Amino acid sequence: IVPSIAEDELLTVFGKTSSVKRVPVEAILITPSGLGYENMQDDDLVLIDAEGKVLEGKHVPSSESKLHTAPRIIIPTTRAHYIGRSIDPDTPKRYAKMNPNRDKGAGAAGIFNARVLYAQGVQEVFITEGAFDALSIIEAGAAAIALNSTSNAEQLLKQLEARPTAATLILCLDNDDAGKKATATLKDGLRRLNIGHITADICNGNKDPNAALTADKNAFIEDVERAQH
Repeated sequence: IVPSIAEDELLTVFGKTSSVKRVPVEAILITPSGLGYENMQDDDLVLIDAEGKVLEGKHVPSSESKLHTAPRIIIPTTRAHYIGRSIDPDTPKRYAKMNPNRDKGAGAAGIFNARVLYAQGVQEVFITEGAFDALSIIEAGAAAIALNSTSNAEQLLKQLEARPTAATLILCLDNDDAGKKATATLKDGLRRLNIGHITADICNGNKDPNAALTADKNAFIEDVERAQH
């Protein structure tokens, strides 16, 4: 859901994601601030517009209105899970990302773009942690998937055991403890499955591929191309 943002503005984030669509949001019904659910009635809800302005209601809207009104890209990972990221630089950090938890009714995060593992003519596939990292690599002209959770490393190995890929896998997870652990798990599993793979640093000192793309797009594209040869 991307309120109040023109489609051409969206496409400047990932120029090749031509399937991105603008979905205007005219009004949002939200809970009020300072009122517990157990005491809430239907007429306590507050109707706000895409800018957070109150349209109807007798209460102050929840502070989480900033979460719901921020323009963002929403990426489904499974039929029961999605991730989102605000594309408004003024969105407070705590509201910039959306990744629903299972304890709040969401399903488990799935592997993003896994079908590219079996796409005809694809010789290398980058493996990243996050969907936006994978999209950044796709923007650079390569194929990529995202685990969406380091715990999905085992899930990917199970998928590859059931249906191997002919592509060489290029591991480029985040350079933190969780990322290093997932990389080690993948390397061990891929060796066991006899699937070709390498590791590559395409971040050029940045936290992840998306940050590298943002910092220096041309350098990032060169690093992605270099990793494939």
